[in-house]
Amino acid sequence: VDECSEASSRCEHVCTNTQGSFRCSCRPGYELHIDSHRCVDVTTCELRNGGCDHTCTIGAEGHLHCSCRPGWELAPDRRRCLDVDECGDFTNGGCQQVCVNYQGAFNCSCHRGYEPCVSLHVRTMECVLLLTTVTVPLGTPVWAV
Repeated sequence: VDECSEASSRCEHVCTNTQGSFRCSCRPGYELHIDSHRCVDVTTCELRNGGCDHTCTIGAEGHLHCSCRPGWELAPDRRRCLDVDECGDFTNGGCQQVCVNYQGAFNCSCHRGYEPCVSLHVRTMECVLLLTTVTVPLGTPVWAV
């Protein structure tokens, strides 16, 4: 039985009959889709996201372009996305005291005895000293506290 001659093969480009089955393949410039039947242009984002880690788009000239989400930058291969170490530059991520980098983002925190004070006007986080109140019995000298 020639499975390629039957409608069930559904190969988009080339159908090769095998013993008891069939195999689809594609013409040059195309790769077989994950469904094993359709063929996808290798310059398209449909096939494995165009090889891009994050976002794949097709430019006006028809070429594939990869881009990365915030907190990531495009690697020299123009496909992979690498974590941006916001804490590793001279700005310390905009953190006044402690900057902790993690994949795709970072957090600011304060040393013990300080609390965060986030400025709405500037993209920084400052730390302010915690004020503690001490209750002393009436008549106790201040230097004894």
